[in-house]
Amino acid sequence: MYKPRGSAKVLQHMEVYVKNAIQQEDFFITKCYQAFRSGSSGHFHCPFCLKTTIKRQDTLRHLQICKPPLHDAQLDADADCRERVITSQTE
Repeated sequence: MYKPRGSAKVLQHMEVYVKNAIQQEDFFITKCYQAFRSGSSGHFHCPFCLKTTIKRQDTLRHLQICKPPLHDAQLDADADCRERVITSQTE
């Protein structure tokens, strides 16, 4: 566990995590070094399921197929959008 010793050190520490993070939509997935997996190289947690991956490329590939279920509000917005397109095409 990282123990901060001053704000400058915390910022420097976080910059490394953000630089090496994977951006997925509007959030970042940083590498985890907790003992969930064997080895000390770290791993990434999928934010949508329980899978962990070690390699960045494997994580990117996994994220392409592991999509979160759409929320009801998003489903309603998608339906409204499709209705507008169909209506404008038939007019």
